[in-house]
Amino acid sequence: MPATDPVASGKIKGIRAGSDRPEKSRYQFYSLPNVSTTSPVKQVDVAESYFLKAEGALRGWNMGGTAQKFYEDGIRASFKANGAGGVDEYLLSTGTQIAYVDPKNTANNLPAQTKVTVKWSETDNFETKLEKIITQKWIALYPEGTEAWSEFRRTGYPKLYPVAVTKNPDLPAGTFIKRLTYPSAVTNSSGDAVKAAVAAHLGGKDSAATPIWWDVD
Repeated sequence: MPATDPVASGKIKGIRAGSDRPEKSRYQFYSLPNVSTTSPVKQVDVAESYFLKAEGALRGWNMGGTAQKFYEDGIRASFKANGAGGVDEYLLSTGTQIAYVDPKNTANNLPAQTKVTVKWSETDNFETKLEKIITQKWIALYPEGTEAWSEFRRTGYPKLYPVAVTKNPDLPAGTFIKRLTYPSAVTNSSGDAVKAAVAAHLGGKDSAATPIWWDVD
């Protein structure tokens, strides 16, 4: 939803992840998520299926079509599901990520992290094509944040703005959370089992920086 704050009125203006918020009102009237209590909950929609096939084709698997075809079909399916127009123009877009500018705290300002575009090009290398696929998949997954987070952990895409202020010593500047640590309700009730799991599967440390079993090179 467009922001109502005077510094960004009418614009889509979000808050940089990890921004220092000394008072609630500072960013209270920036853009809000366009999700309501009646919004449908996603599991796996048509768009995600196309992007899965696009990645498979890119990796050389027999998916019954090309990476470009499934990539573009995924974008079209996402536009249709969200009632958006202009998909043909979007598919030809060569626009790139913009710098993040915080008119209320210049310490949060950051240049663009990538130059990847929407428009597909067969001359692009593997990583650029994968970045395109996962970036558009990330957009299409909204508001299913857990799945989007899993895609980011698995591939490193899309290239997100790093957290502005990190207060977790396990996550230094420029890094991202890899997993949720065990909550106290679990450690208090099943302490021995948690210790065994941490020793066996997490290198001995219940850390937010430790990749889970499928998040490996």
